[in-house]
Amino acid sequence: MPDLQGIAAFEEEVHGCRVTTVEVQTECAAERLGREVGSYITVEMAQQIGEREWLECTGECLVEILERVLRPHFHRKLCVCGLGNRDIPADSLGPEVTSRLPLSFFRLLHGYACQFREIFSITPGVFGVNNTPTPTLVAGAVQSTGADCLLLVDSIATPDPAKLFRMLQISTAGGTRSFFRGGEEDWASIGIPALAIGIPTAIPLNALSPGASKDDMVLTSTQAASEIEALGALLTYALIRVCWPSLNREECFLLTKVNSDPLPYSPLLNSGRDQGDT
Repeated sequence: MPDLQGIAAFEEEVHGCRVTTVEVQTECAAERLGREVGSYITVEMAQQIGEREWLECTGECLVEILERVLRPHFHRKLCVCGLGNRDIPADSLGPEVTSRLPLSFFRLLHGYACQFREIFSITPGVFGVNNTPTPTLVAGAVQSTGADCLLLVDSIATPDPAKLFRMLQISTAGGTRSFFRGGEEDWASIGIPALAIGIPTAIPLNALSPGASKDDMVLTSTQAASEIEALGALLTYALIRVCWPSLNREECFLLTKVNSDPLPYSPLLNSGRDQGDT
């Protein structure tokens, strides 16, 4: 892809997934695009042919891409923020990821080296339920815990049905533009670097029918709940692989399930890593 002044773009294939990166390098270019300075990465995910096979291609692609964007923040305190409404399947990707991330598991053990000084998660809910702006709640958590960087995970909308549940966007320059919350929140006001992961889970009705009377209506799949479950496991797998690199693929796969049903995975607690084994 050709480079424009202040903007660099390139495409690559990573573990069978097509990845497009656009780097907005100057304030002038950012103003022209209506964006912030930073990197904007789009991953076209492989078709899901089986849980383990999907993790081995798309999952490993996300591991490589997330490692790139998170590396500048290694050894700091990371807040993973799951945005969205757990009660609405198409808006529940963020809560799905934070509920799967087994942070209490790692707190019990001492043999798993982490790339961050500390990781915690927050699921702040939505304004329509708690009547408090989401960035205000997140800012309070960040301030009280002393977090140095923020990773937002969110459901987004797309006008293209082919991208539904099959495209992932990563930004190093603030949050996603969430249709479900009426636009883009001001994450810069929190005062720490904010990165974002978004996956389209709904289509605005007016994108398919411009004459639609309700601008806030969206369409989604009847399989949205199962799609969110699979995508939540995928993102959790990638985050575990990046943050705790001493774990192998099988361990990361099992840890995506440990919060929902810990008993079958209890052997991991006795793996010996807390005694220094690798």
